[in-house]
Amino acid sequence: MTTTATIAMKAAWTNARRAAAKFNDSPIRFFAICLKQAWAWAKKEAAKRFNRNELVGLAAAARETAKAIGINVTLVCPHTDQSVRRLAWFPKSMLTGNAAPRWLVKARADELRNESSYQGRTSLIVEDMLADGSPVY
Repeated sequence: MTTTATIAMKAAWTNARRAAAKFNDSPIRFFAICLKQAWAWAKKEAAKRFNRNELVGLAAAARETAKAIGINVTLVCPHTDQSVRRLAWFPKSMLTGNAAPRWLVKARADELRNESSYQGRTSLIVEDMLADGSPVY
């Protein structure tokens, strides 16, 4: 999968090489300027692709209190296929129906990863959190 950052880096090097060839100089001299331009493009592109305030549907609640709902999620290691179940809590004040802002879902997934004692915890995939069944990376 090609990310926006990869595309930006390739574009920066391509533009630096073109500018260097035009002025008969080293691409290194032009790389910083080209990288700034490519990074500005990448930020705009990422904002289009990822709307932090977009609401995403949550899976069915396993536990519920007066102020929050708890959803059973599974943390899966992509290398060993080992998994562990945890409870992810979402405050009702942040929910709209059964949907939460994407930033909150990402924050809860990161929180669950950091609580894990697994050595490669940053690579853990959080499953069963969203209603559509898609994993949270």
